[in-house]
Amino acid sequence: MKYFSIRLYRKMIDCAIAEGIPKDEFEKLPTPMSKISELEVIDAEEFLALHELLEKRLDSGFSVRVGQKMLIEDYGVLGLSWRTCTKVGEIFERSERYFKLLSNTFVWQIKNDGDISHVVLNREAHRRGMELSTEASLSATVVVLQAISEKDLHPVQVSFKHKQAKDLTSHKEAFKCPII
Repeated sequence: MKYFSIRLYRKMIDCAIAEGIPKDEFEKLPTPMSKISELEVIDAEEFLALHELLEKRLDSGFSVRVGQKMLIEDYGVLGLSWRTCTKVGEIFERSERYFKLLSNTFVWQIKNDGDISHVVLNREAHRRGMELSTEASLSATVVVLQAISEKDLHPVQVSFKHKQAKDLTSHKEAFKCPII
């Protein structure tokens, strides 16, 4: 089974509520809010369907805004392991080894090229929800790197394999770099 951590699902719901969707609407989901505390993971297809639903209901860039709201604590044990990193690059080493605690739907790959590291999120985007989840993941990566380094780090460029959103306002605010 492909899965995501229930923590990520909960974060998405909390952000949607903060952006104006009534809390009671999330009781109608296949995994309602009232059942979240009983779970550790959620089926990937259900998680991706929620991304798709929220994209339709909220302003463009919701997935990127969710990523920006992520805290180290939202990652559980993996987040705790990041706190012990002495170099930013160690975050990716630990992520490569332990990201299965959050999801088994993708693989991080780091390619070093001199002073620039290329962070590649390899996943098959078989549906729109996966594309949105990728955007959220990359947005959250920026937040994690900033938290660990205690610096205002930003990528030099962000690109996606999928079609760009019509409104890139949230992307530009999150990444502060060219989006191609």
